[in-house]
Amino acid sequence: MTLSILHLVALPFPSPHPLQRTLRTTARALAAEGHRVAIACFHRGAGPAPREVDVIRGPRTAGGSRAIEAALLARTVVRLLARRPVDVIHAHGGTAVLLAALTRGVGSTTPIVADLDPSQSPLPRWLARRCAAAVAFSSSERDALLGFGLRRVAVIPPGVDLLDLAGGRADRARSRWQLGDGPWILSLGGGQPSDRPLEEVPGAGHLVLGGVGPSSERVRFVAGNDPEHLRDALALAALAVVPGATWRAFPLELLTCLGSGLAVVSEAESAGLPGVVRATAGEHGAVVSSLLADPGRCLSLGRAGREAVAAGWSAGRTADALARLYRELLPEN
Repeated sequence: MTLSILHLVALPFPSPHPLQRTLRTTARALAAEGHRVAIACFHRGAGPAPREVDVIRGPRTAGGSRAIEAALLARTVVRLLARRPVDVIHAHGGTAVLLAALTRGVGSTTPIVADLDPSQSPLPRWLARRCAAAVAFSSSERDALLGFGLRRVAVIPPGVDLLDLAGGRADRARSRWQLGDGPWILSLGGGQPSDRPLEEVPGAGHLVLGGVGPSSERVRFVAGNDPEHLRDALALAALAVVPGATWRAFPLELLTCLGSGLAVVSEAESAGLPGVVRATAGEHGAVVSSLLADPGRCLSLGRAGREAVAAGWSAGRTADALARLYRELLPEN
């Protein structure tokens, strides 16, 4: 059964934020399964939008606040739903859930699926009751979301599209960013200051894609909005460091690096994945140094990580799980 799905996000889209990248990958995977997918978002965005889905933007504003942008986006969604009803609204974030509840129409039975970070402000119970279900990345998130009063929470981890990670060129990365010889350690979406011990790794540079900071000969911060930049950085890197200690904040960074065949050093809770070496922030430098001195182990870890991602963390698997949830929520079921 083909579904018409509206992803609603009250933020600029796309952006280098990991959750925005998760949305982009998931929407494309649902479209690849034959579903009709649209993303409603603010007018602003950084980088190319996915061609496989309809991106519907709110009106352009001249220096307006986020509240004004959300109100204008709500008006856009009302008009959209009037001419093109959808089977399900998947709302990403508390503001998007509120907009979904306000815009779907009085008496509408269109289910709302909430995608929420439980570490943020709790969803009011009256709004939680408007949701047919919510999506959690882990069992601990599910338990927290059930505490908000949501009726149903499905654990559906994010996934990555391995084809998106292929085709990078290390030589192009070195030329574009004027990187010297020697190994480079990759961090996605930031990485300072918890990765400062990497400065102690002799002979290695630290490439931070999507972060902002003062670059030097051994530490480079570069924009992370372009998919080609990501592929080239992955092709260049000897291994990756993913900081952070929460599963929701950093799953896509972990899965992206593992899916490209890189060994990963991380203190994140999800560091039990194959291909990841667990280390606290203060231990990063020593652990990275030991891995760089053992290329065979790096290759073995990278191979194990890529196989694990292909088997259990693909975007297609995530899309299939979401589509099953959507179908179960349809009014006729």
